[in-house]
Amino acid sequence: MMRALGKPDWSRLAWLVLLIICLISCRRRPDAATAEIIAAGEPDIYSATVTRLAMDGEARETTSGSVARRGDWRRQQWTEAGAARALILRPDLGKGYLLDLDHRLYVEFDSGTTPPTAAVRDAAPSTSVNAPPAISLEEVERALSDAPAPVQLNLRVLGDETIEDHPCQVIEERATFADGRVEVTRSRRARDLAGLPLLIEVESPNGARLTTERRDVRLDVAIDDFAVPAGFRKVDQLPAAKK
Repeated sequence: MMRALGKPDWSRLAWLVLLIICLISCRRRPDAATAEIIAAGEPDIYSATVTRLAMDGEARETTSGSVARRGDWRRQQWTEAGAARALILRPDLGKGYLLDLDHRLYVEFDSGTTPPTAAVRDAAPSTSVNAPPAISLEEVERALSDAPAPVQLNLRVLGDETIEDHPCQVIEERATFADGRVEVTRSRRARDLAGLPLLIEVESPNGARLTTERRDVRLDVAIDDFAVPAGFRKVDQLPAAKK
């Protein structure tokens, strides 16, 4: 959830918001009043483009990338300072791979550890040249442990909407914190895509907004997308992206 502590750090908040929503969806069990709510999930095999728009007053920041899944296999792709990057996670091999798509290079690491130069994320890092360095899993865990829990959480189902021909259940979540702050999250979960949130809107108490969209969803992801392409050279560290 977003924390109103000065100017938002959108590169970090974008990842934290999605992670926290996922954790809440996995851990919370709906009561009788909310039993009809579709749990946020995703198909076993799919790919999508991911776009985020952060607005804080007149300031706007847009990020974009893609995500793919095939069972436990994961792939994220983004552009960092003009350099095309991809991250592949293969738990079945116990390995992960960070790719420099422009120079045909890759770094291999154990899948249970943090990638050496990139955060595991559901989309691209910030397109801003002033964006902070990619966060690590340890930083995410610390942020989650420090984040205050709401004292009250209210869910309600709004009218259905259709996004790219996918019927979506609209869920509004209002989280009230001990200091009186109220944070509102609205998610559109596709009924025909295992509850995949196609649109998530988060409104923070200070008026800042974060919108995350998944578009162009496909259910025919190729196996080759989760392997290091032939001709890529293994290195100890990728060259830094030039700004």
